[in-house]
Amino acid sequence: MEELLSRLGEFEEIVGELERKNALQRLSWSADYRVTLSHFRLSGDALDGSRDASGAPVQVTERNAEQWTHRARLMLQADPIRQLRFRARLVAFKRFGDSVNGPAIDGSTARVPRDASARLDRFWVDWFITDKLSVSLGRLSTTDGSPSELRENLDRPAATVSIGLVDSEYDIAAFTYAIGPALLRGFYLSWQFQRPDDPLGQLPFLASEELPTRILGAGLQVRSEKRGIPTFELSGYYNPRFRPVPPYVLPLASGALVPASKVPSSLGRLAGGTLLLMWRELFAGVDVFASASVSYADGNDQAVEFPVGPQGQSVPMLVLAGADSDTRFGTHVYAGLRVTAPFGGARAPKLGAELTAGSRYLVTFTTPTTDLLTRLGVRGRTYDLYAIQPIYPQLFARLSWTMIDHDHAPPIAGALGLIAPLGGTSPAIKRTIHGVNLMLNATF
Repeated sequence: MEELLSRLGEFEEIVGELERKNALQRLSWSADYRVTLSHFRLSGDALDGSRDASGAPVQVTERNAEQWTHRARLMLQADPIRQLRFRARLVAFKRFGDSVNGPAIDGSTARVPRDASARLDRFWVDWFITDKLSVSLGRLSTTDGSPSELRENLDRPAATVSIGLVDSEYDIAAFTYAIGPALLRGFYLSWQFQRPDDPLGQLPFLASEELPTRILGAGLQVRSEKRGIPTFELSGYYNPRFRPVPPYVLPLASGALVPASKVPSSLGRLAGGTLLLMWRELFAGVDVFASASVSYADGNDQAVEFPVGPQGQSVPMLVLAGADSDTRFGTHVYAGLRVTAPFGGARAPKLGAELTAGSRYLVTFTTPTTDLLTRLGVRGRTYDLYAIQPIYPQLFARLSWTMIDHDHAPPIAGALGLIAPLGGTSPAIKRTIHGVNLMLNATF
């Protein structure tokens, strides 16, 4: 009897171990590490808006000798059953030897270098209700959508939800319906941030009576696997009631931060749409893409005010982009190509070129890439040349040169500008940025 009980105990241990290994097999981990050496030069109008005795903008040239940044990411995938799928990504992104937190809004927690703390820029669950219908809830992968896979040396885009003029981290509820090779997707965003001046915000279950900022959107994606037939993406969003994201502070020349004295519940309406066409292997070793976007901003004569008057009075300062103009529309075009050398096999070098052009009143919600430059949303032109050299299947290097030529001041927080007496929501500027980046990327 004792021998039988002993064997039963051994069997229980074996079964338990098998169950544990089976559970672990449902989890998949991967990682990547990127280090970048950069040099930047900015020339043109001074960033503080200062002017000389004649009233002309003061011209400056700023540069840095070198800037090192590195980023580590840990990705988790879990597929416990056929109907459920979980994805998450933990990111640490910082400059060498610098652990100072920089200002960052919620949509750029993992795209602005700060300290060694890791932040979840993605975590969501996909629920496949049927073979065609799915629901996705969480912080979805809205960053680095097509056509960024070319520059990032990926087979597919890193983003699940592509929103064109929106390239940032967002919490989304999305519904996706598959129609053959096409994916029809609708999504809903709710910015439920707490106001710093809201006493009810101290209670986790109760905050201001103001409605959250809501964004509705939809997209159609048809991904092609055949040469000569383009991948097609059409996406758009509508925000019926835009209010700026906190913190509502104004930096002074002394370095002090002045909180806003008035923040309207709405500054107006926003909308945007993008059409993208991408040809992978249009010709042997040649990938091409082109996209066109339009934004719409309709201000309502409201402004964010700060107590900076002579007697501490509230002064209106920030309004929705284009509020000082009859022009409510902005346009943006983006095109590029990448050529893979016909030699070298898996280690064949790749050369790419990209350009963008944005109009004066363009509105976008984008954050910098890991080379610290934002190309989408520039009110002017950007030019980018890069060379990718695969070293191993898990390691590649990229050398890039970028020039950003501003014609008009970029928006503040994506959609805001100064009132007309302070220069307007999109004043003309003369400012050029040159950036050179050498990057090494490893995957594990």
